[in-house]
Amino acid sequence: MDAVSRAGGAKLRIDSLVRELGVTKGSFYWHFKNREDFVVSLIDYWHANYTLTVSDSLDRAQGTAADKLKMLFEMVFVEQLTRHDLAIRSWAIAEPKLQRLVKRTDEHRLKYLGMLFKGIGFDEDEADLRARVFLGEAAWEAALFQKLTRAQRQKKATAFFRLLAGEKGNAPMQSVQGS
Repeated sequence: MDAVSRAGGAKLRIDSLVRELGVTKGSFYWHFKNREDFVVSLIDYWHANYTLTVSDSLDRAQGTAADKLKMLFEMVFVEQLTRHDLAIRSWAIAEPKLQRLVKRTDEHRLKYLGMLFKGIGFDEDEADLRARVFLGEAAWEAALFQKLTRAQRQKKATAFFRLLAGEKGNAPMQSVQGS
């Protein structure tokens, strides 16, 4: 994921990847049939670890929709869970085959965010708009503000939650990890 974010997926080649990882081509081909198999596996990994794991974790958490939305803001912004999103999306533009995989992730994220925003009282259209604003901001935030401290990212997460949740998510945001 880091190699994609640094160099871009379109420039990701087997030779450079195995060199960077310190593995042999044979080892690479033991795990993946070809570059396409690797690419699909990498996007599936991104989807599972940066989307499904998050929604599953929130589903298991106790609390209201507002509580879960606050946790999501903190997970995404403080833990920088969208740090690879712009690179993945740019890659999908260069390799249209990946667009359906990225679309699957976006649909899941929009649906989940929309459910949380509806859960705190926004109607369908308003919830969808807020979900889309969140997704766009989350991807750009990770790219633009990588050098922020954890405390600064926490402050941004709190401010952005207040902006998007409005009075409907009225409880103050507390740090999940006490930071």
